[in-house]
Amino acid sequence: MTLTLSAMAEVSEARLQRLQSKIAGSQFDAIVCCGFENIQYATGYRSAPGLNRRSQRMAAIVTPSTVVLVGGTAEAAPAIDGGIDPERYVPYGTFYFARVSDDHPMTRCLPQQDSLGSGVEYAARLLTSAAAVGIDNDDCSDEVRAALASALPGTTFHNASSWLQGVRSVKLRGEVDRLRRAARLAENGITAAIAAAAPGVTENELAAVVASTISEGGAMPRSITLTTGARSALADEFPTNAVIQPGDLLRFDVSCDYEGYRSDIGRTAVIDEPTALQRKCYDAIWRGEEREIAICRPGLRTGDLFTAAIEAVEEAGLRPYRRQHCGHGIGMQIYEGFRVAPGDDHVLEPGNVLCVETPYYVLGWGGMMVEDTLLITPDGAEVLTVSTRDLRTVAW
Repeated sequence: MTLTLSAMAEVSEARLQRLQSKIAGSQFDAIVCCGFENIQYATGYRSAPGLNRRSQRMAAIVTPSTVVLVGGTAEAAPAIDGGIDPERYVPYGTFYFARVSDDHPMTRCLPQQDSLGSGVEYAARLLTSAAAVGIDNDDCSDEVRAALASALPGTTFHNASSWLQGVRSVKLRGEVDRLRRAARLAENGITAAIAAAAPGVTENELAAVVASTISEGGAMPRSITLTTGARSALADEFPTNAVIQPGDLLRFDVSCDYEGYRSDIGRTAVIDEPTALQRKCYDAIWRGEEREIAICRPGLRTGDLFTAAIEAVEEAGLRPYRRQHCGHGIGMQIYEGFRVAPGDDHVLEPGNVLCVETPYYVLGWGGMMVEDTLLITPDGAEVLTVSTRDLRTVAW
């Protein structure tokens, strides 16, 4: 499945409509989005520089009836090409084009400003009235705060970061399609790598199989943890030139980005036949994840989901089983909105998408995990992944 440009535009428009309807029913007259994921949610524009440089370069001001994007002059053309109305784009800073043709839509952008701050100040002054403005506080720079205060001296500003996460936590159909595709591509990469495992093959060579499979499917590899033997206990680690050996655990924790939406999938294999201990440990953590999948439903607290996972692993004989979390929300960010963690009070609702996982790490011995993506439905949960969760074996 590849989303067409029209389908992507539909997703963007549906997100903006949801955000604007939520603003209309809130205490806010406007929302200022500063983080790149929130900007993409509001405007549909996915900033390529934003993937590489997290320091704030853009801001979007959203009201129930309009949205204005402030961004660098260099990004004006890509933003317009991605569907941004040029009459709602405020460019700032210096960038040299050899020439801009008279009929190019960039000529219809709002007046160019010197800096991000002056651009935000210009855009904020377009608001006819704003008694209360919510700010994406977690990613808002001092420059933008000062610009907003200068442009809107009578306005009260509020931290809206968690509010925005709440809006984004209920996924629309087009968002679920993207998350499903991202999950499938990650597990396709894992399956291809397991099939490629053979004597003399290295972790790096298998990681390349994962990456190429993901790329060929139209996504961007973002994180490939592929570790073997005793290194499989290293929770988040780069693959190396270590050669796989008989008896090794082969642990995968793979994330990719499909049209701005992430995957996070975990699988485990054994080179040759598993030992009794490897089988016992994997069966136990698999029981824990299976319990999570079985009980996920609207109305369940994520803190209670965590407790159920721990209990199931220990009931299966792996005691004590200690974890800081057994899952997390996922969307445009790999950790988005809530976690399946002790005391977490998020209540699952239809449209939430989360990863459930039960990793197990023993330094000096190895590590294993199983992780899947679920969509909360009105009467339970749909598993978005399709590959087997068995402990797989690689014939030697």
